[in-house]
Amino acid sequence: MELIPCKKHEFDEIYTLMQQSFIPDELRSREAALAVMDDPAFTVYHLVEGGERVGFITAWALDEFLFLEHFATYEKFRNQGLGKKALEAILARHPLAVLEAEVPQTPLQKRRIAFYERCGFVCNDIPYFQPAYSEKGAPVPLVLMSSGKALADPHAAARAIYQKVYHKNYLLEESDEKA
Repeated sequence: MELIPCKKHEFDEIYTLMQQSFIPDELRSREAALAVMDDPAFTVYHLVEGGERVGFITAWALDEFLFLEHFATYEKFRNQGLGKKALEAILARHPLAVLEAEVPQTPLQKRRIAFYERCGFVCNDIPYFQPAYSEKGAPVPLVLMSSGKALADPHAAARAIYQKVYHKNYLLEESDEKA
């Protein structure tokens, strides 16, 4: 599996897959997503297998870990083991990765969590919400997962993600301490 950085003029293909794979509250607008590509900590990777683009991963190089923001394969390539190969390729470059996954309530959400667990990710036991990407959007309850083992301080990881990726303050930690 090759990880090929995406150029801005190639982004529309990826954004179409994003819209098919994620609910609107889990996405930036196209314009905002293009603007994020100018941040040197952010990379959009084409997932390439056998010379063909099979999906994408967006990633943020944070101080302590790589944050995987969005990850999807094109429908015709699903259930072929390519998602696992993509995560293996990312983890070969960055041994500690963190991602957000849906709370496992529906069968599909449970399958996604099980997929990440088979790929070596574990759930971190903290309440976690992805902040809204837009003023009209709503926070999304998610599970924070990390590669290899649970994070020593998942609140610190959440704080780093909130600050760099969402440009927001992480307030859940304060709420947990008051409870």
